[in-house]
Amino acid sequence: MQTGVDKQGVYRNVELGFSFTPPGGMHDKTATANPADEKKDPNTIELLLFELSGPDDAALDWRALAVQSYPRDQVPTKDDVEAEAKLSRTIIGKSATPMGAPAKLTINDIGYVLSRFQGAHGAVTEYSYVYATIIRGQMVAFAFTSNSTAQAEEMAEALKTLKVEPQKTSFLQLGLVPHYERVSG
Repeated sequence: MQTGVDKQGVYRNVELGFSFTPPGGMHDKTATANPADEKKDPNTIELLLFELSGPDDAALDWRALAVQSYPRDQVPTKDDVEAEAKLSRTIIGKSATPMGAPAKLTINDIGYVLSRFQGAHGAVTEYSYVYATIIRGQMVAFAFTSNSTAQAEEMAEALKTLKVEPQKTSFLQLGLVPHYERVSG
């Protein structure tokens, strides 16, 4: 498997070189939410993973997880914090209300910008906690959404399992040309 959730419940993204264990009790709906597109448009946000706890979003224990990415160089801002906050706002939508200013934080040596939102969905208030970071030149946003702030915070504990593989760098990327000497023998 190149990308997706394996039998142990670990999501792996080979292209971006990261893995993590999503919160339990949810069902992967990525394929139905993200129809296969033969041409990847670099100007659209890519849905990497989408999971739901169930179809009834009015249920008290309803939860959703969306992991999305977008190229950092496509957002012309002065710094990464502002770019990550813009991505978070874009994926949540304009109808949600921010719950305070975006905040920088670190979990297991990985820096994030946390943006918190609330929005009315029918008679229910949904809370979304979006943790955005940069991995291999892509902004990656982990959006944890629930009908309670406590559940959204609990879901975000999954980020403690996030592992990012070091990017392999070739001699050519470093501007080095390997030098080989002939060994006679």
